[in-house]
Amino acid sequence: MALIVTAVVGLIAYGVGVGGVGALLIGLVLGIVGLVALELSPRLRRRVRGAPVGGIPPPPVPPAAAVPIVAPEFVPFHVTPEYLIGLFSDRTTIQGQTLLQPSVGKKMRVSVRVADIARVDAEVLIRITGHTAADTPVQMYFEKPHSDQIIGLKAPDQITVVGTITANTGPYSVTLDPCWLEKVG
Repeated sequence: MALIVTAVVGLIAYGVGVGGVGALLIGLVLGIVGLVALELSPRLRRRVRGAPVGGIPPPPVPPAAAVPIVAPEFVPFHVTPEYLIGLFSDRTTIQGQTLLQPSVGKKMRVSVRVADIARVDAEVLIRITGHTAADTPVQMYFEKPHSDQIIGLKAPDQITVVGTITANTGPYSVTLDPCWLEKVG
């Protein structure tokens, strides 16, 4: 193809009146320019329009993966610390844990009076022991940054906490871990 273009341009240059080596040189330069233009022009047009270069379509772009926003699952309103401890009443610990299992991993909102605050881990973990209005003990564990909020609390402050029910809940206390402080007072 390049030879044909070069020959045609050379003949045109010769016909215009440029003879000998000059016509050959002009033909050669114009032939190369024409060849480059012919080769690049379809590619440039395809790129401008967004079509693939070389006839190979690009791989399909998968749609952005939607990350579902999952609201935390709370236990039903009738599930209170007293209810959870009641699951162990007149039963063995194994029987109580079996009844507790559907609530493990779910969130619970609880209001308690602070009885004690202890540092479990030197850096991160703090435990609050509190009692509900019915005097049910609740162990609540806070990690950073939530633990920073509770350092200044004192007994008998009233607090509302949201925490995840753990399998450590038993016949004597409810354990929530991790927790965050929702309200003081």
